Parts: sequence; structure tokens; C-alpha cells
Amino acid sequence: MPAPGIDPGIYLQAVRRHLRLPPDAELHILRELRSHLQERIQELQASGRSHEEAVLASVRAMGQPRQVAKELYEAHSQGSWFDAAIAAGPHLAVALLFAFHGWQSYFWLALTLGGIVLLTLFGWSKGRPIWVYPMIGYSILPLLVPGLLSLFFISRSLGPQAAAPPAWSWALLVPALPFTIWALASISIRVIQRDWIFGTLMLLPLPAITSWLLVLGSRGLPFEFPNPQLLQADGGIAMTLLALAFASGCFVRLRQRRMKVGVLLVTATAIWLVAAQASPQDISRWGLGLVALLLLGLLLSPALLESSLAERVPVEEDEDLWPKRLLRRG
Repeated sequence: MPAPGIDPGIYLQAVRRHLRLPPDAELHILRELRSHLQERIQELQASGRSHEEAVLASVRAMGQPRQVAKELYEAHSQGSWFDAAIAAGPHLAVALLFAFHGWQSYFWLALTLGGIVLLTLFGWSKGRPIWVYPMIGYSILPLLVPGLLSLFFISRSLGPQAAAPPAWSWALLVPALPFTIWALASISIRVIQRDWIFGTLMLLPLPAITSWLLVLGSRGLPFEFPNPQLLQADGGIAMTLLALAFASGCFVRLRQRRMKVGVLLVTATAIWLVAAQASPQDISRWGLGLVALLLLGLLLSPALLESSLAERVPVEEDEDLWPKRLLRRG
């Protein structure tokens, strides 16, 4: 019997667990690794080694699964410049919507978000390429409107011109926040099954939009259309969204995983700084503290969700990729 832990199927499963590439790319890469392992095992057997010794030597020569996965990830995780441009596209589109105050026009708002939703559905149907994740964050905004409006009215009660939220906003908050949490969790779980950093990339527009609503609410502005007073924060949110566009492009083009994580953290910090600059000084303790907590929660939620999810489906179940008879040859 072969020594424990040297089954090529188990070894390749461990590589896949740390690989975190698109499913099609993973299958292609792992088929090549399997083929290489099989050829090496056959060569060593032909030289006189037993099957068990050949398997052990071949697996050891490949290296530690985590290190092999890291090298493969860095070699295949970089998107093209076209992918980077598409990933930045939704942020740029919404930034233009704010820069030209078009978000108060139902026509331009529907046209922009509708186009993003269509591209999101197209990308999801094509195997979820890397550029689709920034779009998902905007596509789920309609599901989150009740919760976001509730936060707006709550922030109004904390500002210098504090105004009691209307009774219907409190009635809306009770069902809205559980629904918001459920919608985010359901979609995030599907995304996080590939990699938690894509969940954070998906959620990045939400801190920007939430910060904008909190700043407007803290100034005691009525949330009704059309309302020229609501336009005074458009410049700040447009600049924030431009930063998100740049960050998304960098994320796609970077190879190393820790650099991708760094881009997400820097971007979240920039969003908080913009919100801090735009907020009235006398609500900094409450308003900025709430923004910071929201940012921290959104950034950590994908990683926490990933740690609580069950292990990914064992790759040995793919009989074409991982024939269980591999070690029984000889």
C-alpha cells in the first residue's frame, strides 16, 4: 500500500484547494499536472521502482501543494488589459452619472444600471470571468435600496440638523435590514466559493454608496427627487468611484494575491477618508465611526463567510480528472 498522503488524487486536490482560479482554468491546469504525474510515475516504474516508490518520488518532486498552487496562481491570475478596462467600466459609468448629476434622472439611472445588469448576467453565464465581479456590486443595489434608505434616515438623526426619521422609515428598517443581509449573504456565498477576495471586490461599491448616503443624511437633506440640495456631494462620490475604477483595473492586472488584497485595503481606506473629509465635524464621532464599522464589516464578511463554508466539492468526484484507480495500477 502507498504511504499516507501520497495519493496523486489527494495531492492534486490539495493543489486545487489553494489555486482559486476560474473553474475552466483549474481543470485545464490540473489535467496537465495529472498527465505529468502519470508520465513521471510510469518512467520511474520503467526504471525499476515499485509503484508506491514511483508515486512517492513523483509527488515529492512536484513540491508542497500550497507553493505549487501559489506559483500557478501567479502565472495564470493576471487578466488582460481588456479585462481590466471592462472591470473598471461600471465604476466609470456610475462616476459619470454622479459627475453630471444624472442619477436624479430615472432614464439615465435605469439605462446605466440596466446596462450593468445585462453585462453581469452575460459574464455570469460565461463562467464568471474576473471582470464580472465589480459589476455584481452594482447589479445587487436594487435589492438593497430599502436597507440603504433606512441608513440614510437614521444618519439624519445623528447630524447637526438632527431630524427625527419618519415613522415609516423605522417600520421599513425591521424587514429591510434582514432582507439586505440575506440578499448579500446569498450572492456573496456563490462568489466566495471561488475566492473571498472576489467577494470584497464585489462589495466595494457599497461602502462608497453607503458613505454618500450617510453624509447626505447627516446634513439633514431631504431625500426626494428632484432635489438640487442632494447634488452637493456628487463631486466627492464621483472621485471615489474613479478611485474604485483604478483599483479594479489594478486588481485585474496584478499577479500576486497579497498585492490584490493590498489594493482592496487601500481603496477602502480612501473611501473612508473621502467620507471623513465630507462629513460635518460635529458628527465625526458617530457618523465616521459608523462608516468605519460598515467598511470593516463589509471587508471582513467575505473572509469570515469563506471560513464558515464547507470544503469545496472533492475533485476526486470528477472521474475523468481523478480516476480512483490511479494508484491501483502496476
